[in-house]
Amino acid sequence: MKTQQFKVTGMRCAGCAGQVEKAAGALPGVIEAQVNLSLGELLVKSSDGVAGETVMEAVHRLGFGVEESSQE
Repeated sequence: MKTQQFKVTGMRCAGCAGQVEKAAGALPGVIEAQVNLSLGELLVKSSDGVAGETVMEAVHRLGFGVEESSQE
C-alpha cells in the first residue's frame, strides 16, 4: 500500500473537505482519502500507487490549490 500526503489550499468548511475526500476517494486504486481541514492536508492511501498528478488534477478541478507534500 502506498500513502501520499498533499497540502490543499482554499478549503474553508467541512463541505469543501468532503468534496476533496469524495473526489480523491473516487479515483481508481484509492482505498482511502482523508482530509484534515484544520491542517489543510489530504492523505491518500492506494493499493497500486495512484500517481500524485492524478490526485492533484482531481483536487484542482474542484477549484482548490494542491501540492504533494510527502510520500511513503
